[in-house]
Amino acid sequence: MKFLNLSILIVILLGSGFSVAQQVRAVNDYWPPFSDDSLQGNGLGVELLRLAMTPLGHAVSFEHLPWTRLLKMAEVGEDMVIAGLWFNQDRTRYLLYSEPYYQSKIKFLKRADDTFTYAGIKSLDGKAVGIIANYQYGDDFYQTDSFKRYPAKDIQLNIDRLLKRRIDLTLDTAGVLMAAVRNFTPEQQKQLALVDAPLREAPVYIACPKVNKNCADIIRHFNRALERFRQDGTYHRLLQQYGLE
Repeated sequence: MKFLNLSILIVILLGSGFSVAQQVRAVNDYWPPFSDDSLQGNGLGVELLRLAMTPLGHAVSFEHLPWTRLLKMAEVGEDMVIAGLWFNQDRTRYLLYSEPYYQSKIKFLKRADDTFTYAGIKSLDGKAVGIIANYQYGDDFYQTDSFKRYPAKDIQLNIDRLLKRRIDLTLDTAGVLMAAVRNFTPEQQKQLALVDAPLREAPVYIACPKVNKNCADIIRHFNRALERFRQDGTYHRLLQQYGLE
């Protein structure tokens, strides 16, 4: 019986794809509440990954990196897992995506005294919009020159420029915008408002470079764990913890 149990254990470990305990390197730019090194648990994406990997004996670290640099690292196949991103068909050349772990809506943030309402791309004509370079806001957003796009390194800088009237709008998922706004003073928060109508819906995923030997196993285990978390209440608890519900 002891030999039988040992055989079963060996089969289970081999079937996991990466049986030896390893360090899983989660990376992302500043994208609260999905990834933020100042948050307990480092954000929803990082914490879901950690909860999925820890029972298998794999420790998960988190590293905050600029988005453009991070993408270049992923394209050359560095060993890492991006803890939160929108889908981009072109990047499936080198990235393997998980099942989506959050259904977000990309919304605009404006100054509270601005009467702007979003009613399609045409309604952005003449606007100065703060963006993050290489973010995938959608093809329609980039296929017109009728408004100006001004890149910044993160959403905090875009909000600061919005408050100083250097841009008219900025955009991100509603959860990211509200988390970032909370870092400003109460008086500054009163000067900002979300635009009701979204640019588009944008599911959030984790992803890793396909060339990495453990990538497919990490994505498979994450997907299975995510389904389990949705059923046992873990997912609902984390949404509340990170202000997404």
